Amino acid sequence: MRSLFILVVIATLFSGCKEKEQSISPEAKNYLNEVITLLETKSVNRKHIDWTKFRTDVLAHAGKAATIQEAHASVSYALQLLKDRHSSFNTSEPEETDNETTPELPSGVIPKDIGYLYLGNCPKDEDEIEMYRQQLIQQIIEQDKQPTKGWIVDLRGNNSSSISPMLAAIAPVLGNGTVGYFINDTNEEPWISENGKIFYGKTLVEDLHEFYKLKNSSAPVAILTDGKTQNSGEAIVVAFKGRPKTKSFGTKTYGASSLNETYILSDGATISFTTGYFADRNKTAYKDAIAPDAEVSSDQVVSKAITWLKDSK
Repeated sequence: MRSLFILVVIATLFSGCKEKEQSISPEAKNYLNEVITLLETKSVNRKHIDWTKFRTDVLAHAGKAATIQEAHASVSYALQLLKDRHSSFNTSEPEETDNETTPELPSGVIPKDIGYLYLGNCPKDEDEIEMYRQQLIQQIIEQDKQPTKGWIVDLRGNNSSSISPMLAAIAPVLGNGTVGYFINDTNEEPWISENGKIFYGKTLVEDLHEFYKLKNSSAPVAILTDGKTQNSGEAIVVAFKGRPKTKSFGTKTYGASSLNETYILSDGATISFTTGYFADRNKTAYKDAIAPDAEVSSDQVVSKAITWLKDSK
């Protein structure tokens, strides 16, 4: 009888050890709960997700994760479940990425009475951003010295992460007024262009101080896009939607036309996910790739834009 009792005790101990080994550690669980609570509070899809099931699925995915590092894969899994197509998770270790893409730019084919502006990727360094703005504004001033029938704004390959510097730089061509919105289920925040000042709602985010006004501010504008136009590049496409005498040419954009917010987690990792979408001045939100008004192959897109500008009145 005593032998049987010992065997039962041993079996119970081993069973307890096995159960303990298979459960997630408190540290890893708390970390994932931190992430899930953030997503539940801020995600653009927060009203369309069963968060009880979401939490259960993410914790189950973590399995027996013992450390925060072992739980990182489950953070990526949680972002997949959001299905917003524009989320990312980066651990505290820096990663080198090179997303710079440059389309084949036209050479010697732009008539003198057509302004041409190529908006390359906006840099992140503040000094470089200032140089970027000034170079674009100077190009506008130089090309506007002679009568201009219209403008080409080339956004092909633009996958910038900063919207406001580009809005400010292109302001003379874009014009004044509400040019778009950040929009989600509970809020609409306008983007406003006002003589070189850019506002998000009532907050001033860019100020050129010295604003240049085009000789013909109502001149037609052709927007060029391709499959590598994304992120803030798509925001500029949206900003021109609804502008009079404006038409887009090329191929549809990548489809990441959303407002992402980035948060630093307790271990120093960063998580970025969609909290809203870009909407045009008519409050039409763009959640997927943006189709051009005229679909044109890359080898014909500039000439088609020029023809349209010359025919516009």
